[in-house]
Amino acid sequence: MSVHSGSLPGLDFLNRVKVKDLVDDRKIATVLHNQKVSVAFEKLIEERILSLPVYLGRGKYGSSVDIIDIVHYVLNAASDEDVRAGRLDGVLNAKTCEEIANISGRNAFLPVEQEMPLARAIELMSKKKKNAHRISVIDAGGELLHILTQSQVLRFLYQNLDQFPDIKNKSVADLHLVKRDVLTVTPNDQVKSAFEKMLTNHVSALAIVNEEGKPIGNFSATDLKLIGMDGDLFAKMLGTVGEFKQHIPVDGVVAQLISVTMDTPLDKVIQQFVVARVHRVYIIDPETQNLQGIISLGDLLSIFV
Repeated sequence: MSVHSGSLPGLDFLNRVKVKDLVDDRKIATVLHNQKVSVAFEKLIEERILSLPVYLGRGKYGSSVDIIDIVHYVLNAASDEDVRAGRLDGVLNAKTCEEIANISGRNAFLPVEQEMPLARAIELMSKKKKNAHRISVIDAGGELLHILTQSQVLRFLYQNLDQFPDIKNKSVADLHLVKRDVLTVTPNDQVKSAFEKMLTNHVSALAIVNEEGKPIGNFSATDLKLIGMDGDLFAKMLGTVGEFKQHIPVDGVVAQLISVTMDTPLDKVIQQFVVARVHRVYIIDPETQNLQGIISLGDLLSIFV
């Protein structure tokens, strides 16, 4: 559902704001196209980020490499025995970042000029268009200035919700935000299988459910980012989801399942995303605790354009 004609002031606002207005001075972490996968992996862990643009030289960038690309590559290139024993130096140094960038199909390079209206950028990030998790902000000469993420855009919208009076208090049900096809795993499923399920279905998270099918947690790409916090967490991917989650250091990162109901107003939904720093929230029936659906960042952004 998009913002209807009654919310044109909100659309006018998004057309007045430029992408550059959301750009900050933070240094952009990148990798060279010919650097080994091990370099990208170490930098992702060190910077606590999910993705790195791959610099091709002469001012050009290619697809990004992210933690899902690396995990997918390692688990397919290394034997279970080597993974279990932590013998991964050979695999991590066998290929370059350019060779494995975007093997997950999630990280195409999507450049936008800094003068682009924010409304157009949100369209690219919404489910209506490319559902881009991040876009690369460039100047008129093509120089990379910033990586703008869905989360950053949502934080900006949250700070300016008064510009959208017609929808800020509407509920999840009113806005038709419900996506009912929620992919799940159980604590007893193997992590490797759960990861393959994410990759096959082009999603970055799965709801963890108990034997009764009720949601009890979340398994996501953010969990995979934390693999490097422990030298043998790659090996732990050969264990179960329940075992793996026990080894994820919380350290300020919300580990539990974040949920809303069909009656939750939009401003409270967005607040959950912003405060908990999550990429999706689950819709739970407050009486039965049954899983009713899921809302992603792309779903939320779609209602503003």
